[in-house]
Amino acid sequence: MSKKIYYSLFVRQSFELCFWFCILNLIFVLPLILGQLLRLRRILWPLNYQLLAPVLSLVQSGTLVLFEITIPLALLFAIIIMVRRWLRQGLYVAWSSLGGSAKLLLIPIILIAFPCVLAMNYCSHNLTPNKLVEASLSAESLMQNRWRALMPTLVREQLITPKSTQKNDFSESSLQSTWLFSSHDNKKSLSLKNRSNSISTFHLFSCDQKEQACLSAWWKTDDEQQTSIILRDLELFYQEQYLHIDTFTFPRPHLDLDRIHKTFGPPNSLLTKDLGNSVHHRFIAEKRDALSLSPLPFALIAVYLSLRFSFYVVLIGASGLVMINFGLLRSLELVARAGYISAELAAWTPICLLLILSLIAWFKFDHLSPNTSS
Repeated sequence: MSKKIYYSLFVRQSFELCFWFCILNLIFVLPLILGQLLRLRRILWPLNYQLLAPVLSLVQSGTLVLFEITIPLALLFAIIIMVRRWLRQGLYVAWSSLGGSAKLLLIPIILIAFPCVLAMNYCSHNLTPNKLVEASLSAESLMQNRWRALMPTLVREQLITPKSTQKNDFSESSLQSTWLFSSHDNKKSLSLKNRSNSISTFHLFSCDQKEQACLSAWWKTDDEQQTSIILRDLELFYQEQYLHIDTFTFPRPHLDLDRIHKTFGPPNSLLTKDLGNSVHHRFIAEKRDALSLSPLPFALIAVYLSLRFSFYVVLIGASGLVMINFGLLRSLELVARAGYISAELAAWTPICLLLILSLIAWFKFDHLSPNTSS
């Protein structure tokens, strides 16, 4: 009969932990995604249906990248929520009365923590670098489409009213009267690294009923220079007048790509095998292995804190674990890049501290039962 109760509690504990883990992952991802979008607000706004595809691609890539951060946080707080709720319901007291120990109840938690370690390791070494490259390409595509949407206004100003000043800001009227169609040559066969170098053909058609003007043209990505763009077969219909130009060149608006490169660029976007021997690159390589181990000490320490201390002490302890794992790691990274300590010492010090604390908590479980929890 007791074995049946043990099995029932294990299954219930596992399902409840998975439920809170998934919910908290979603809760933590949303503000982080919002923060990334706010950093790129100059690129994203004003929004237009032509930019919907690159925006969705950017959000998808950014969401998958953030799993490396949300997995340990979600596991930590999911364990706290589950253990505190079981304490309130007296389930741990019932478990102790049946002869069960606190260590035995760690089995479902550890069985979930190990897949989290494997998932974080995969995210750090494979998923995150690839998704950062995709996010960078999506952000650059978004900015490219943003200034491409301005071209009908810029072309009409130069051909119809050459003396007028060009508009540098995006306007809703110009965006709503623009249609851009692009076709990528052999897009499916291109690898992720070569996709940014693919040749694309764009067809532009725009009509303005107020000015009674229509224009059409086409160009390729090879025609987009740093300071100018070349339109092919440009045709302009303006107040019963017709103009055809084989090639038309006009200044291209400046693209500020620095923010994109800082957010999604190397070395975080490089695979581990492609990292160099500099202090920064060595730290990134070691950090990916060290951070992936954090779910294990997080799980053990969270269970011990939740069983032993009050709710407010548990929150303070959880905040301390987060500061050690992320805050101390960032501080030691800056110290290592300044040359005061080695990259390996900076990357592994926080996780070693967490492992020592989890080892102490493990031995203290022998003297702890649900009856002694506060």
